[in-house]
Amino acid sequence: MAAINRHIAILGMGRVGTQLSRALQAAGHRVTEIRTHDVAEAARWAAEADLLLLCVQDERIAELNRTLRLAPATDCSNGSSGGGGSASTRPAVAHVSGATPLQAIADIAPQHGVFYCLQTFSHNVPVDFSRVPICIEASDKPTAVLLEEVARSLSQTVKRVSTSDRAVLHLAAVFASNYTNLMCHLSERIVKTRDMDFSLLRPIIELSATKLQHISPAEAQTGPALRGDKTTMARHRQLLSELPVEADLETLYETLANYIARLHKNESANTDGVNATAAKS
Repeated sequence: MAAINRHIAILGMGRVGTQLSRALQAAGHRVTEIRTHDVAEAARWAAEADLLLLCVQDERIAELNRTLRLAPATDCSNGSSGGGGSASTRPAVAHVSGATPLQAIADIAPQHGVFYCLQTFSHNVPVDFSRVPICIEASDKPTAVLLEEVARSLSQTVKRVSTSDRAVLHLAAVFASNYTNLMCHLSERIVKTRDMDFSLLRPIIELSATKLQHISPAEAQTGPALRGDKTTMARHRQLLSELPVEADLETLYETLANYIARLHKNESANTDGVNATAAKS
């Protein structure tokens, strides 16, 4: 239960908005789900809230910045919004994008921020928000305090992160999640060419992720490319040329294998250099 219950409006009830709505309500906040595409109507719904979260696709944020304007909040002296505002203030607005700058919503309201949940979201897959890092950024101190307060009602890990650092985190997350999932998708397509069950690969996928809780990705890397096993890699390339899969998978395999080998070589050289310096000292 949140220490201070807030009235939070959510615009955009896709994967992120739906999951956030559930989590915020479970934390004790009052949530208004805004499902209209009419920006004037959305602004009217949001006017009663302490915070409007824009859970829309990144491409729509620029459009909302041009068209959405938050009216001053109505008198909240009756406490209906958890003590969040008065007639002289506007609701704060925050987007949830990892790649979009803070200033991208500056025209919507003077008090604006970012509420970025660093997690992958899918329909019908519950998310434990207590384990989701939430990165916040704000135009001013009161908005930062508000966003941090709401974030801490959900998560054990809340960080103030600048636009530039958040962009780097988002890029890293794409590699760690989206591209990892693509590799699993391709592995599924490969085993299905022989009518084998993808579930046979789930244990190795699960352990690959679990290992990263204990050791670094560099330490966790295994496989023929790391070992320099040219015989096995040649067999893999031959299989890829024979199986009914996309023709460019062989090129992708070669690119990834070369990258692993090059990284391993560079990291080994760096380690040897450090050890040599330590021995001399």
